[in-house]
Amino acid sequence: MKKQFLIFAAITTTVFTSCSKEKIEAPQTNLAEEFATAAQRPDAAPIDLKKGLLGLYEFNGNLVEKTGNLSTGSPNGTVSYTTDRKGARGRAVKFNGSLDISLGNIPHSIKMSVTAWVKFDSANAPYSQFIGSQSDGPRFAQVADQYYVYNNPNGNPNVASGPIKNQWHFLVATIDGVTLRFYIDGNLVGSVVSPDVENLTTAIYMLGYGNTMADRWHGALDDLRFYDRTISASEVQALFNL
Repeated sequence: MKKQFLIFAAITTTVFTSCSKEKIEAPQTNLAEEFATAAQRPDAAPIDLKKGLLGLYEFNGNLVEKTGNLSTGSPNGTVSYTTDRKGARGRAVKFNGSLDISLGNIPHSIKMSVTAWVKFDSANAPYSQFIGSQSDGPRFAQVADQYYVYNNPNGNPNVASGPIKNQWHFLVATIDGVTLRFYIDGNLVGSVVSPDVENLTTAIYMLGYGNTMADRWHGALDDLRFYDRTISASEVQALFNL
């Protein structure tokens, strides 16, 4: 309980300092110039979104992992599905506060990436972790109308989205052994020095659930991916455009 209070207090401080910001649909950066420059290079390597892809959960009416590398998700509670970002029914998993899903033996590395499409139910939500490792590793949480990423159980340091509209957004967290980066809708939000300190080979990931039952999340999740490498900004953009 003490650890949970520290996480909430640290993140809530960031929320209050950000409450005056205007709501955004997607943070803007100057990555367009980077992509244009890369496209003009004749020797630019082709983008391979399957390289290092350890796991893909599409949630198309089931919890099956699509690459065959990882196990099917294990639910605690009744599983239901909702409309995905493209308007297709029953192709995104719905969390209503009474469901959590465990993903066992996710390969853990100091260089890895986690990506997902996400839509929260309420812009007034309390602290809720919705994609989280039970040890070190990229994790995502919501507080009010902001998303956060961090890389360890204590919640700090973290990167915040700033106030964001209640619609589908593409979230990406990458780590490279030293730096944690957070992207939303193909754009870099920010980064922070956050080295991975745990010497692990696998980790258990929880979806829709944090450290206590009070952390259970309300929202929808789709197309969750795990990579065993730090994907690049151009690869983030390519995933966003799928």
